[in-house]
Amino acid sequence: MRGDANELGAGNTSRVADVRLDSVTSADWAQVVGAEKNPWGTLGEELEWGDKDQHVTIRDEHGQVRGMAGSLIARVRVRGGGHEPIDVLGVGGVFVRASDRGQGLAGELLERLLEAGRERGPHWAMLFCDEPLTALYGKHGFVRIEAPVWAEQKDGPVEMPMAAMYLPLASGLSWPPGQVDVLGHPF
Repeated sequence: MRGDANELGAGNTSRVADVRLDSVTSADWAQVVGAEKNPWGTLGEELEWGDKDQHVTIRDEHGQVRGMAGSLIARVRVRGGGHEPIDVLGVGGVFVRASDRGQGLAGELLERLLEAGRERGPHWAMLFCDEPLTALYGKHGFVRIEAPVWAEQKDGPVEMPMAAMYLPLASGLSWPPGQVDVLGHPF
């Protein structure tokens, strides 16, 4: 396993390791997803996704993955108003093991991923999620992008069927209005 590990409290009596990884193995995914069918929802299963280049995990006292999240630096263009393309921290692959949901682990993962993302330079974070998860991400400051969002797929750009959300990583920023084009695969 490549990365940095730090011990943290999990909000309960057990200790967990916060591990930053450059890549995630299929064994890591198997630990967190388990036997769940369509873990990303049916809409997400149909799409091609960009590879994340930084991940954080939360592991139990036995080293088993309880949850993970990934990010990459992506380029997006907001049409209208003459805006230049901007870099965003593309957040994706946020997943908590079914038996560990409802304990605030998704928030811990997001916090650590966004902290690492701020060090990487973008002024914005952006993610895609199924509609029922917009409330969860909203609790962590993400705001829905109301304009259409398009991203690359193997047969050309498609309008994303999932909700798109953004979060300013610095104060005083306003997301520009207009259609958003992800200049690559969604994340």
